Amino acid sequence: MAGQRVATIGMGAAPCWHSLTLATLFMLVWSALVPESAPAQDRTPVATTSEARRDPLPVDIPPPPPLSVPAPINRAHGQELYQQAHDALAGGAPDLANRLFEEACRFDEARSCFNTGLDLETRATKPGAAVQLRAAALRAYQTACALRFERGCMATGLLLIDPRWGTPDPARALPLFEAACRRGEPEGCEEQADLLYQGEGVAQDLARAATLYRQACDAANRPNSCFNMGLMAERGRGVARDGDTALRYYRLACRAGSLAGCHNLAVFYAEASKVPDRLTLARNLLRQGCNRNYLTSCTSLGQLIREFDKPTDNYAEAVAALTKACDGKDGSACRALGQMAHDRIGVPGGNQAANRFYARSCSSGFGDGCYNLGLAYWSGYRVRANAETAIAWYGEGCRLRSASSCAGAYLATLNLPKGHPLAGQDMAGRWLALGAAIDPDNSLVKTVHDAFESRKAEPGQPVGQPDRR
Repeated sequence: MAGQRVATIGMGAAPCWHSLTLATLFMLVWSALVPESAPAQDRTPVATTSEARRDPLPVDIPPPPPLSVPAPINRAHGQELYQQAHDALAGGAPDLANRLFEEACRFDEARSCFNTGLDLETRATKPGAAVQLRAAALRAYQTACALRFERGCMATGLLLIDPRWGTPDPARALPLFEAACRRGEPEGCEEQADLLYQGEGVAQDLARAATLYRQACDAANRPNSCFNMGLMAERGRGVARDGDTALRYYRLACRAGSLAGCHNLAVFYAEASKVPDRLTLARNLLRQGCNRNYLTSCTSLGQLIREFDKPTDNYAEAVAALTKACDGKDGSACRALGQMAHDRIGVPGGNQAANRFYARSCSSGFGDGCYNLGLAYWSGYRVRANAETAIAWYGEGCRLRSASSCAGAYLATLNLPKGHPLAGQDMAGRWLALGAAIDPDNSLVKTVHDAFESRKAEPGQPVGQPDRR
């Protein structure tokens, strides 16, 4: 605007802008906005409202420089802070390292954002931790994910499905896992497969889940994916039932460190019990799993010895393995010890000890243990017979999805005296319907069903007792 003329303001022609001093410019502007006052004795209004409104002077003022550091310097500085943080870790100063990671995250250093999330998540899970730490951890992981660091996306998704962090939200987590899988992160494929297999909060897709488990196992030898692929092939869920495929993936899972994979591999060998070497392989795999505190292997080892070793053999190893599993709340192991006590094989105490083991089995959540105890009270074997107590144990087993327990409750109900509130064919029929819904192929359910049909045709016929299972 140098040399340009502007309108005069009662002071004659305005000089060129470049020749004005700062004081002169100030006086010009002031005189334009604040007219001279009237004499003190005549204080009349200086102007009307419309006259007092004047447009500001057209002075060009350059915009302020940006406050943010240019992006290349951002990244370089963030990377330097990241390296300093690792130097702090190497020097035994984790608190300093975490502060440096947090500072580096502000400069879009994605790995530092992820590490900040790890620190916040660890602190948030401690007793009495502030709730705000959880939100801060999630924000750090989300920032890392937005910067295309896939482990940040994975961590975000895992927090979204973790019930300790609030109501699980699989629908929000699924696309994060899907994106991570698509970009080559095998853990993303595995977590996506888990959600699709379970079908909770997202649509179930067993075929897609099997494909993803296979992909994660073949690409990265992830033990859980290998095991799940073997299990789906064995059961024919999402893929055709194929024992050879199941065996292949159980082997991969076992060699990758999955104790569940080693257990199921042992079961495959045990089913070929006529081949001595395979039985030895099964026993060794189960023994290794039990030694590493995989209690399912302890139970299977004890039952394998019971079934295949000669009666004159020493059952000490079987009892030790089953006791370890029973103490760890494996109800099937407690029931096996009860059966050994009943049969007087390696476990002292006879039927009284057997009933104690059956009670432990039932209280550990194993329905067939409830069945055995219900049978003892119904038959009065080493305990005082009590149909109501028998029905109570049978009913608990039925609630735990033991079809045999439902059938036992049916039989016990039919033997109650007339007028008892739990008696009657209608009540008995309900127990039988529950058993058939749980397992229509259960042999005891089929047997009592036939008895139920014949009893309806010929009322008053005696009903026999079920055999001990």
